[in-house]
Amino acid sequence: MTSTDEIEYAVDGDVVFQDDFRAGLDHEGADARWRIRPSGALPLGDGVFWHSAAGLVVEPPGSDPVTGDAAFALPGPGGPGEHIRWAAFAERTSAGGVLGFDVPPEVPLTAKLEMSAQFFGLDKHDLGDDVDLDSDLRLGMAGMICVDMESGLVFDFVLTRRRVYALYERLPRPGKTHAVFSYAVPVATREPGHFHDFAVRLDPAARQVCWLLDGAEVLTVDKIGLRSLDAEYLKKNQDGPEAEILPNQLSLGFGLFTDGVFGQGARLRARRASVTLG
Repeated sequence: MTSTDEIEYAVDGDVVFQDDFRAGLDHEGADARWRIRPSGALPLGDGVFWHSAAGLVVEPPGSDPVTGDAAFALPGPGGPGEHIRWAAFAERTSAGGVLGFDVPPEVPLTAKLEMSAQFFGLDKHDLGDDVDLDSDLRLGMAGMICVDMESGLVFDFVLTRRRVYALYERLPRPGKTHAVFSYAVPVATREPGHFHDFAVRLDPAARQVCWLLDGAEVLTVDKIGLRSLDAEYLKKNQDGPEAEILPNQLSLGFGLFTDGVFGQGARLRARRASVTLG
């Protein structure tokens, strides 16, 4: 493996992006490899990051006053939005001008990320007694982002304290009236801090997208754009017209998320990321 500074967007004809984070997170300057998404008034989101022997580390800059563990910033005027606390996207623009990687006709595109996560202070929640601290998505997530910015289709992997989920979503888009939905499919249990290999493969010829966890296929959707999974996994559902869609590009990112802040925090580690064709 070459150093991060030597990696180009095209290697051996099929790797269009890769980063091993040996030099940290390259996000500054015209040739930056990543773009950090602002959150509220925070241009770099609710997160700080550095490189360690275990890879890139991302966590909130705040801390619990008692334990010293990382803690998300509490909401306030101009503060960060509650759901996406911190996120970075591979800096590549498709032929259509959309941030992402072009998906050629008949050629599969695979996005990969190796990452782990730990969570802190989850027991401080105010959601009632029937909350599973190991699996409840509302308490906080860390994940790999794979999204078509144009259509709003999302193919993510996310981690809670002891669960791995595959997310299949369609987000609202400005001026569009399509159905909005979110499926969260539990695909494995996990141990805090354990690294997993995530891969999302979009196959235009087969008109399907597959989620692969540690090399094993754990979910496949062959009617992309439709609400086609079991209703028990449906977390959000806003009615509207549906149509099968074949994304023209996909964006790769990773980040920290939560539906509410009550003093909890999270730490994400990433070791390798890539996008390949064929």
